[in-house]
Amino acid sequence: MSPEGSPPLFKSGDRDWTHDFAANQNADRKTSWQSMPALIAGEPLSPFQHAALVGDTTNHVCHWGSQGAGYINTDMTLTLSRLPIGHEIGLRADNAIAADGISIGTATIYDRCGPLGTCVVTTLSNARRQVDFAVPVDEDGIPFRRDRVRD
Repeated sequence: MSPEGSPPLFKSGDRDWTHDFAANQNADRKTSWQSMPALIAGEPLSPFQHAALVGDTTNHVCHWGSQGAGYINTDMTLTLSRLPIGHEIGLRADNAIAADGISIGTATIYDRCGPLGTCVVTTLSNARRQVDFAVPVDEDGIPFRRDRVRD
């Protein structure tokens, strides 16, 4: 993964690591490995900024199932025992608990040296506008739909 940022790698259950979102749309526990780009060109991320950016993707690893992602982030809490070392940071979904359209997901955040903290997200159900990562997208990131007329 590049220090300037790279597409995320995902792992579902005991499957291999891949950049393929569709291959990870299943009910297995998710793990991600990420290298985030700078928010401002020429300004490298601090270790804390990097951890916070990756922590904000906790919803993705905790609430991504066989139908896609069906929850909206409302809050994220990041707790760190130390700052990350290096430009690669991972998240491992630990659990998700849901009732009445509200869910809480927890994940362990880690670097190449091991665990460094936890992330907790509070989310709201968005089942009618679920994000289906298995649907192919065009060069602009817009999902292809059979009923959509292309220019």
